[in-house]
Formats: sequence, structure tokens, C-alpha cells
Amino acid sequence: MKRLFAILLILALMLCAVGCQNSQNASTKADLAAKYGIQESVIDEWHNKYPKSNELPSEDSKFAEDSVIICVYPFANAYEFTPEDFPELQCSAVYSLASSSDTTPTRLIILSLKDGSRQAVIDAIKCLQLRADVYSAGANYVISAD
Repeated sequence: MKRLFAILLILALMLCAVGCQNSQNASTKADLAAKYGIQESVIDEWHNKYPKSNELPSEDSKFAEDSVIICVYPFANAYEFTPEDFPELQCSAVYSLASSSDTTPTRLIILSLKDGSRQAVIDAIKCLQLRADVYSAGANYVISAD
């Protein structure tokens, strides 16, 4: 039974990795430079200035199971994102949450997932962290005040 579980887990991780790799290949630096009207070196400059964040939510954290929040690099600030800009996800809507800055990665965007679950959010975060235009991707945390 343990072997079967281990094999299924490895297979699931491989499928996720293939999906994430396909999404990364679809958005090379050259593609992004053309999309945003910049030189490829600008992407490298921002990555050197602000290294990507690759944190995942902890197991006991409370977060919405139908959305992910991303922060994009400033070279993507003027672009109006749609669900089609995130083919690696089953994304139903895109909402801009915060105004942009030309000097730091501060534009926040919420991505609504069509089929939500805890694992879908974690998988989406992992895939989004591979994109060159995404500075950080994280859970939409649920906070309550007592």
C-alpha cells in the first residue's frame, strides 16, 4: 500500500512539473520582452535587484481555496492581465488590487481559480513562481479579528 501511494505521489508531482515546465517554456524572456515592449536585459536587471520569493503557505495556515495573489515586476505594471495570460492555471478572473510603482514590485493582482482547493492553490503558486514576470505568488490568506 505504501509503495502504491509513493508511486502515485511521484506520478502526480511529475505531471505538475511537466505542466509548470510547459507554462514556463511558453513565456521565455524573449516572449515577455516582446509582450511588455522591453529589452530582455531589463528582465534580468529586475531579477538581480529583486530576487524572486519562493515561499509556500504552511500546512496550518488559513487561506482562500479559490484564489492566488501575485505581485508582478515593474516592467509588467502597465499591462492589463486577463485569464488568458495565465494558461498554466484554470483561471476564471483577474483583479488588480493595488496601484503600481516603477521602482519596486508592488502591483498586486488576484487570480480567481475555476476549481478551487488547497492543493490547487499550492500548485498554482508553484507554477506562477516559475514565471519571469511574477515577483511573488502566494495564498490569499484569511484573517479574522475577534
